[in-house]
Amino acid sequence: MASSSSESDVDLEELLYGDPVADSDSDIDIAAVTDAVVFKNELKRLLIAFVEEDGVKKSNMQKAKQLLSVLQQFKGNFTQNRRDLPWDYIVAPDEFLCPISNQVMVDPVIIASGKTFDRLSMEDWFDSGNRKCPVSGEILPNTDITPNNNIHGIIMAWCVNNAKQQLGVALDFSTSPNHQLAILRSMTRLLHSGGDRMKKAFADFTLGVSSIIYATQRKSRDEAESGADMNVRYRAAEALTLIATLECNKKKIGKMGAFSRLKALLEEGDAVAMYQAATAICILCTVEENKVRVAKERGLVELVLRKMKDAVLLSEMLEIVLQLSTNKTATEKMAEYDLIPLLFKIIRDNVLPDITESCVAVVDSICCTLDALVSRVKEEDDMHHTLSWLSGLGEEATPKSKSHATNILEMFNRI
Repeated sequence: MASSSSESDVDLEELLYGDPVADSDSDIDIAAVTDAVVFKNELKRLLIAFVEEDGVKKSNMQKAKQLLSVLQQFKGNFTQNRRDLPWDYIVAPDEFLCPISNQVMVDPVIIASGKTFDRLSMEDWFDSGNRKCPVSGEILPNTDITPNNNIHGIIMAWCVNNAKQQLGVALDFSTSPNHQLAILRSMTRLLHSGGDRMKKAFADFTLGVSSIIYATQRKSRDEAESGADMNVRYRAAEALTLIATLECNKKKIGKMGAFSRLKALLEEGDAVAMYQAATAICILCTVEENKVRVAKERGLVELVLRKMKDAVLLSEMLEIVLQLSTNKTATEKMAEYDLIPLLFKIIRDNVLPDITESCVAVVDSICCTLDALVSRVKEEDDMHHTLSWLSGLGEEATPKSKSHATNILEMFNRI
């Protein structure tokens, strides 16, 4: 690939490939595929400038050459490695692109000139003191911006349609980890930018969700050892978490067997993957049906409590336990695995006020959920008088911790 000594050219290569461009025989950075659209659009902008300018600026000519060189090599690698790319070379319609950022608009707004831009780009434009329309150049009577709901709906429909088409074909997890990772990265970008409409659309596409759930499980030993498999599983759990933030999606995901895969990721994953699995479980457990599913999922409750005992992601494990503690079935299951003595031990040994607060909140919750557990909690407390000690602490305990402790002690008096 042709190179240049200019600093901007080096940056261009790094933007596309993530690292300085390698030899043509090496694998391309699959995760950068979607960025190539930006380069094509930038080249288009330069060509328009060439036509409209009286003379051609040398800097623009050099940049155009560089863009052509990058895209030419990209095209060659694309053809050679087509199966490893996340999807066919999709270019967004021009009307979907913000004239300032040249990227697909996430939150399109109209300004006084009648032109549409992405909100963030337009706000930055006005914040910089500009009072002219970036497209027409006319002086604007005001800096008001109004949501363009029509174009926003069209863009979202286009994104959803492309996502569904590609998920149906491209989420073939017999392909390389790089392919899978690129798909999941693109998916999470769509989910982050598309709002609730995008999340619902993904959840409605059953094949897509089942493919994401499948992606959270371990593949071959070689891939697991290389780390590629774990990256895919983490990204899949992240996508699942984003979809699950929409309330109506949680039951559907729980029904599709997500908890068995998330349990495996929580058990086998590295710190980042475990955190993502725990986050997904916690979000899914805000609905009662999923709390029962967690209780019935073989080994999951035991695993969460074991992580608590080992102080692994303790805050996250306590969040899961707190969610489960409002359900009788889940609470009974946790009590079977000695949740109560574990919580009291953490309270006594822990020095972090937030952890103590979470533990005593769980104790309070399980006592409210199952009256039969109040006596067992009292027996545990009688050994060390932990709750009396906690309720009498000064600033060392949070107000919520002392409030929960007082609530529990009052329950003891009613036995």
